[in-house]
Amino acid sequence: MVLKLMRFGVQSRMFSSQLAKTKIGLLGVPYNEGSSKKTIGTALAPELIRKSGLIKEIVEFNEHVDIKDFGDLAVGEVELETTSPKNMQNYSRFMPLMKRISEKVQEIRAENRICVTLGGDHALAVGTISGQLNASENLSVIYVDAHADINTNSTSRSGHIHGMPVSLVVKELSEYWGQLPGFDWQTKKLSLKNVAYIGLRSVDPMERLIAEKFNIKMLGMEYVDKYGINKCIEMALDHIDPKNERDYHISFDIDALDRHEAPSTGISLAAGLTLREGISIIEQVFNTGRLRGLDMVELCPGIGDARDVKTTIDSAIQLIVAASGNKRSGNLPLTQHDIPKN
Repeated sequence: MVLKLMRFGVQSRMFSSQLAKTKIGLLGVPYNEGSSKKTIGTALAPELIRKSGLIKEIVEFNEHVDIKDFGDLAVGEVELETTSPKNMQNYSRFMPLMKRISEKVQEIRAENRICVTLGGDHALAVGTISGQLNASENLSVIYVDAHADINTNSTSRSGHIHGMPVSLVVKELSEYWGQLPGFDWQTKKLSLKNVAYIGLRSVDPMERLIAEKFNIKMLGMEYVDKYGINKCIEMALDHIDPKNERDYHISFDIDALDRHEAPSTGISLAAGLTLREGISIIEQVFNTGRLRGLDMVELCPGIGDARDVKTTIDSAIQLIVAASGNKRSGNLPLTQHDIPKN
């Protein structure tokens, strides 16, 4: 349907009914066992983000959103009764949870909703990306993070699984893992040619070696400084989706932002992305019409004072708002003709 609207006596340009409501599914995963530093409190983040007015912030200026909150997944209810792989901390509780996350993501996607997952630490990306792979024929992932998270248990110096999620979901590294206990539910793998990083500024030497071996698109902060964020987004999308036809999942670690924008996170580093740059990444992917999921992870309310926590939560909310299709320049109101008839 094509409409002509009048605004303050001036006819607006013609536009299509792309104003149909965006459908969002919220999923909380209060998981903090991807690291040994459980006291930092990433498990508290989903509840705090909601209580800080996430849904109100999304809908206040944007009528084009249908939000359904699927609640929080219970964490730690199931454990594998098997020997855990070496150098993978808390594996016995991690893997059953990833299976449940994957199933929930598929349920949300089946309702034609963008799945917004509130973490929790970044280990949960194993579940969200696996679920998206089962829901989408063609999936590409934009990984926004200060860190590459592509270690294996052989290359990791810490054994923290939140530094391994990318390596666990890509097919090129499957042979380095072998048969992992309790991971037989994952039947689809992501190709590294369909993964792009933005915002890197702390990459381990072995991760760098993996990146070189497989020609992974890594747009670290030096690229953002040199080319600007818009060009970096363009380069990322051209690399992982050259035919402009693939679905997208964004896995966003809040530590990709500069420490002034997100001080309450486990590894807060200087010289990161600005909040505006982070929002631009999500907005531009949303504008393709093929954003299918967003992870918002590693917000740690146990770090910093009340002001630090508020600053970080506010940043996370603004990033999530961008995934709902909110336009910073303002949204046209719905008319009765725009509302889809289901």
